[in-house]
Amino acid sequence: MIKTVVPQYRDPLCRYYTRNEIGDLLVKSLGELVPTSILDLASGEGSLSRAALRRWRGIRLNTVDISHKLDMGSSGTHHQHFVEDVLDVELPSRFAAARVTSDLILCNPPFRIPEWRPGFVKILADAGLSDCVASPRDITAEMLFTAQSLRLVEPGGTLGLILPDGIITGARMTEFRRQLLAQHHVARVIQLPPKSFQATEAAAFIVVLVKGGAPRARVDLQQLLPNGELTTAISVDRSGLERRMDYAFHAVANRRTRNLYDMGATLVRGSFEPANAPLSVGEYFHTSSFANAEQGRVRVETAPNQHAGIVCAQPGDILIARVDRHLERKVCMLVKGHIALTSSVFRLRVEESIRERVFSTLLSDTGALLLRSISRGVGARMISKRDLMTLPLL
Repeated sequence: MIKTVVPQYRDPLCRYYTRNEIGDLLVKSLGELVPTSILDLASGEGSLSRAALRRWRGIRLNTVDISHKLDMGSSGTHHQHFVEDVLDVELPSRFAAARVTSDLILCNPPFRIPEWRPGFVKILADAGLSDCVASPRDITAEMLFTAQSLRLVEPGGTLGLILPDGIITGARMTEFRRQLLAQHHVARVIQLPPKSFQATEAAAFIVVLVKGGAPRARVDLQQLLPNGELTTAISVDRSGLERRMDYAFHAVANRRTRNLYDMGATLVRGSFEPANAPLSVGEYFHTSSFANAEQGRVRVETAPNQHAGIVCAQPGDILIARVDRHLERKVCMLVKGHIALTSSVFRLRVEESIRERVFSTLLSDTGALLLRSISRGVGARMISKRDLMTLPLL
């Protein structure tokens, strides 16, 4: 889940609790919905439940959490709390026996990889999502919480979820996104600003979908700005959403047309970790080496490296950080010498006629925005080769 700033915050279940303004935005994003019964999964301290009660007084509310015993006090609503493991495969059966039904589920899952259980396969299968993973090790907490929410909500019911970056933008989640879009009505996706959830830098998104609702050809994406304003929505088609569902990427992509594939560029990553650098390599270029660039250009005195299997840069190559906390500002061009590259650095080669245009775009504020839009991760961020090659640039 998602939480308030606590110095050196640690939670064994990787929960980060939701701020009031994020909970209120999620509830507001549900549009004109008037639910009869709400289920808050992994309710924690009740931020999402309280946001719902600020909008719908007197609603029937059920909350579930593995450790917190939530008491809503004199909230003017019928409230039951269940101390349960949300990922228990038998939870829907127990709720059915207790006549607990819900036409709206709210959920902000913990940011952790759960310990494998055989019941996880059934949770995904019952939600129609078993074909989304190649092996059990690919199953993530957010996939399971989404699938369990689909098992628990009534047909035609609504899910209001807060999901992390990986499920929205990750290449390995493409099939998961494809299945969600094909089987359900995904109503909207809202990208939340960095550090929306205190004590973590994890990027997160609000996703609203209707179980079994008619799939849409296009979905509106928005972004919550740091000043609390929502951007104007952009409409993205299914194929674009299967690739990524984040506003930042599509807002930039909609304005530009040529990518590195179109330009015939080649992109390779360096070939070794700094700690494992072969003795014959000598000097090498790592993410820390970008600091040596002057106005984006770097010069070295080393000759071509003849060591087999070592990726080297030559004059005219554009170097881009592949992994770094501030990778969007780590771009340079090698203008003199040859140097071996670590695996944290990409080497980009484009034809000479457009080299300066590509380089100046990547080095600019616009380029930084482009690179940031395709990066993912918590703390140190990463760019994939596919995302960089398909980045609309010119």
